[in-house]
Amino acid sequence: MNQAKEARANEVRTAILKANQRETHPSVNFPLLFIGVILTVVGFFGLIWGSKRAFYRTNQYGVQEFKSYGNLFFAHGLENFVGMVSVVLLFGGVGSIVFSFFDIALKAFERYK
Repeated sequence: MNQAKEARANEVRTAILKANQRETHPSVNFPLLFIGVILTVVGFFGLIWGSKRAFYRTNQYGVQEFKSYGNLFFAHGLENFVGMVSVVLLFGGVGSIVFSFFDIALKAFERYK
């Protein structure tokens, strides 16, 4: 009976030592997280900016008003370009945020493998 208790105590000690050797709080890749948050915010505000410009050009009948055809062409081209860049920034930012936590998920997966 004493041998069984000693064996169990040794198993518990070994488990505690292994748990203490493991990294208890895996680190987040903070520079990647910071860049991801910045890219996401810039992308979001880029999309909002284009929609806001179109809203302010609209008259009471729902038609966008321009001073000339050149202004129409320039405004639509600029808003389309900013919209595409904003979508890329938004996806890049969200991907960056996800990959900043990827290291934690990888370590957790390896721990229970």
